[in-house]
Amino acid sequence: MSNLAEALDAWRALLGHDRVSDDPAELARAGRSTLPASHGHVAILRPSTRDEVAAIVGIAHANGVSLYPISRGRNWGYGDRCPVGPGQVLVDLCGLNRIVEVNEELAYAIIEPGVTQGQLLDHLRATGSRLWLDATGSGLEASVLGNSIERGFGHTPYGDHFANTAGFEVVLADGTVVNTGFGDYADPRLAACFKWGIGPVLDGLFSQSGMGLVTRGTIWLMPEPEASAAYLVRVDREEAMAEVIDRLRPLRLDGTIQQPLHLANDMRVLSSKTRYPWEEAAGRLPLPPEVRARLRRRFNVCPWMGIGAVYGSHERVRASLESIERALSGVARVDVIDDGLLRLGAKLARWLPGTALRRKVIGLLGIARAQFDLLRGVPSDYFLDSSGWVIRDGASTSPEPLDANAGFYWIGPLCPMTGRDLTELTGLMTPILARHGIDPMYNVSQLNGRVLVCMASLYFEKDDPARRAAARACHDELLAALLERGFAPYRLGVEGMAHLPAEAPFWQLVDRLKVALDPTGVLAPGRYHPTAARAAGRAPLEDLTPR
Repeated sequence: MSNLAEALDAWRALLGHDRVSDDPAELARAGRSTLPASHGHVAILRPSTRDEVAAIVGIAHANGVSLYPISRGRNWGYGDRCPVGPGQVLVDLCGLNRIVEVNEELAYAIIEPGVTQGQLLDHLRATGSRLWLDATGSGLEASVLGNSIERGFGHTPYGDHFANTAGFEVVLADGTVVNTGFGDYADPRLAACFKWGIGPVLDGLFSQSGMGLVTRGTIWLMPEPEASAAYLVRVDREEAMAEVIDRLRPLRLDGTIQQPLHLANDMRVLSSKTRYPWEEAAGRLPLPPEVRARLRRRFNVCPWMGIGAVYGSHERVRASLESIERALSGVARVDVIDDGLLRLGAKLARWLPGTALRRKVIGLLGIARAQFDLLRGVPSDYFLDSSGWVIRDGASTSPEPLDANAGFYWIGPLCPMTGRDLTELTGLMTPILARHGIDPMYNVSQLNGRVLVCMASLYFEKDDPARRAAARACHDELLAALLERGFAPYRLGVEGMAHLPAEAPFWQLVDRLKVALDPTGVLAPGRYHPTAARAAGRAPLEDLTPR
């Protein structure tokens, strides 16, 4: 039986009153979400050390209270800071923000979950490091380790984040601390260098799960290459996209393309350049075809556009670019960009006649600069702005989508890397989105040489109850169709976990493991645990936390 009052007293004795809160205003702010509705928290804890985390878990276990840990809470489009079910205490790990070690010789960093992309970048720059992190588009304040544990992906050859981690330090539901791989050996020098250890590989138990609370981990960093260059891909015909995928696949398989090349459809690109043209569209949803065509022409956008990069020696970079250009000849245009070209463009833009034209060109150069930097491990807040696609009252000055009251889901179905599979996948998704008044916004990335992820952005008006209901219905229909047709997402949001097939042998085994490691449900009940997620239920749409 839960005894929250006694637990709060014990936590205040441990952490002090300033790091334990059950203030309604703080709880309301922490419970905001980009989703149509969300479960809030009953309290907030802010530990700053591993030992404090272990003690927090022990108190929760003794009092029958469930905890929901977050790294930074920038889980946009998947649930943000919010738990799968009600009645949980938020454990905010922002205070565990130490960069324990950066090893230049072996190219790794040992960090805590509160370390942000911006913080790690600043540290590498301040120390004169020749190492790059692999960044996502989730902003400067996003957790590096949190994204890796959730199996996110980025933009350099180190883009598979979980594959490039090792040596987790984990607090279990009974307060025990365990280190994966070689971390628990007398001399753990191998823990940061070799992922697997000896015996069963335990790292995966703590990825996309509520099996344990990760308080430290190693991420592998990319040594700065001798040379690199970015390239833009323009696909002028919608029907050519399948052929583009089939021609790119051999280059990803043989290593010519080293990183997750990203290709976005016109709607996704437009959302980064402008807002939904409500007046021009006469209030219709999704965007009418004739308005979509006009926006394409206005912003010089193709049906599909992509950006990638090649790395290595000058000779390898030149040869790789030539191979990519040859492979795409006749189906897509390839333009090479580098740092010098961007600097020259910025200088020339200042001399352009007319304020409007100058601003437009400078804006386009800003987009190109943000994309180019991301390919070299430099994060920014630029890419978060597209989350405000359908917001009517203009852009927010805050990089946080929550402060703009933006509403969106992200769903990332996987498909084999063939043109026919991608065509089938988008053909499945687009009619479902249209039925619910949501624009088809797709970003396709080569996670490796065999699989694509097609990120779909489901943007909606958070202030409109009808649009919230439509977005949730769209999410549910889309996820059910994807799972049925074999296009499972690479990760799920808190609302998607109850849709997993709890009766399947795989999830039955997960159920048994969860019960073995966390028999009283202390850690994140329902998180990647469909049996508990179904029992928890969903937050009613009318319970939307106000702005």
